[in-house]
This record gives sequence, C-alpha cells and structure tokens, in this order.
Amino acid sequence: MQPQTNSELKQEFEKVVDLLIQIESAREAISSRLKDIKSEYGIEIPVARRVANVMRKNSRAEEEEKWNEFNELLDSVT
Repeated sequence: MQPQTNSELKQEFEKVVDLLIQIESAREAISSRLKDIKSEYGIEIPVARRVANVMRKNSRAEEEEKWNEFNELLDSVT
C-alpha cells in the first residue's frame, strides 16, 4: 500500500472506532434507562426493552399477531 492509502485507511478505521464507541455509550445509556424504568415503574427490563423496540419499529400489529398465534397454540394444548 502507498503511504497516502495507509493514511486514508487509518482515517476510515478511526471513524469506525468512533462509531463503535458511540454504540457502546448508547447501549450503556439504554441499560441505565431500562433500570430506571424498572425501579420507578416496576416493569421488568425485558418487557420494557420489547415495548421500546415495538415502538421504534412501529410493529405493534406484528407483535399482536405473534401473541395471537401464541395464545391459539396455548389454548390448543391446555
């Protein structure tokens, strides 16, 4: 590789590292918020995370369909 290419490549990797640091920071912030939700409202973390994901993806209908399928299967075996 040429020196200029090495320098450009290094800059690209530094950008990736910066993004990875941001991701890690965001994950820590999310975990902290979920813990706050649990302590303030008594909502379990997996439930709170799922609600947030459904809100983010705007996929309530899809979740309700999964829940209906689950209930139908449970009804059929109980």
